Amino acid sequence: MMTQVFPIQSIGRAARVSLLSVAAFTAILAVIVWSARAVHPVVMTGAALLALATAMLFLWFMLAQRGSRIEVSDSAIDIRIPLYGRSIGRDQIVPGSVRTVSVAQDTPYRLTWRTNALGVPGYQLGWFRSAGAGKILAALTTKNAIAFQTKAGFAVLLSVRDPVGLERVLGGAAP
Repeated sequence: MMTQVFPIQSIGRAARVSLLSVAAFTAILAVIVWSARAVHPVVMTGAALLALATAMLFLWFMLAQRGSRIEVSDSAIDIRIPLYGRSIGRDQIVPGSVRTVSVAQDTPYRLTWRTNALGVPGYQLGWFRSAGAGKILAALTTKNAIAFQTKAGFAVLLSVRDPVGLERVLGGAAP
């Protein structure tokens, strides 16, 4: 089998506005902190640099999302997403668990708690807890996603442009 690539669905307007707003706010905060110099200059410089780094991180999340994709080969599923990407062996997918779900309506896959993740309207990325599936690695940009369980004890939720194709390819997950 040749490696098949499934791009993650691009983020929508709400997610772009949210990410840009946070980046702009923290950049403005960096300028204000830098110019205030109310405390020791080293402390103020550190605080300004931290705020600027936060702004750049949110811009990076927005730009890096464009290249997000899932690469499926004979032996592994490579999840190429910003910061949280990983490779999962095809033999690590629980047989029969691959399916399309509606995150809003499918209770086990409803995200309830962000444990180490980015969560803005229209873009959930990283590690979450769910209502019934336990720990979930998510790259969600839409309400519908491909979901599967792993033998490592976590689920994966992915909003891809071709969910039917990914479900078909992963349907027989174990080689």
